[in-house]
Amino acid sequence: SKSMTIRAVAYDIDSIPSPEADPVSIIVLPTYPLTDTTPGGGTVTFNPPAGTYLSNTVVTLTASNAPGWTFLRWAGDASGTTPVTTVTMNGGRSVQAIFGTAIGPSVAAGNGSVSNNPSLSLYPYGSITRLMGLPQAGSFFRYWNGATGSNTVSPLDFPVTNGNPTITATFGVLPPPPPPFTP
Repeated sequence: SKSMTIRAVAYDIDSIPSPEADPVSIIVLPTYPLTDTTPGGGTVTFNPPAGTYLSNTVVTLTASNAPGWTFLRWAGDASGTTPVTTVTMNGGRSVQAIFGTAIGPSVAAGNGSVSNNPSLSLYPYGSITRLMGLPQAGSFFRYWNGATGSNTVSPLDFPVTNGNPTITATFGVLPPPPPPFTP
């Protein structure tokens, strides 16, 4: 694991030194691993290709988004907001490309609206947004449909794992109040 010089000396049967060989230098060049821990929404390619790298090798990383996703930024041992960056291998490294997608909840039927918390233009892969169906006066929230499945819970914590998910809220109309009771 370390560089060194080796010398060989030969002895005859009487332990008298004989000729000595020229020294041989062994130089050990350290190698380091580079790993990609991107959670989803796209891939990362390495140039030169993935594996272990000699010390001080400069590796070019390229992030490629899957359909419906947009590259947002690098994380881990890489940084920046452009999809191509470099890493110098002077130790073991782990990189992550963060991809995001838009969520556009809409109202399928009835009177109401939908709020997202947090409200972002692009949601990173694996993040969670809280969807809330907000009925207008005289209406009630019935169910979600689309990427959420058929779900009647509001608010709903929605994990973002599909590109450009379609989410719809359906609202129903409350029945009119009964007439006043007269004895």
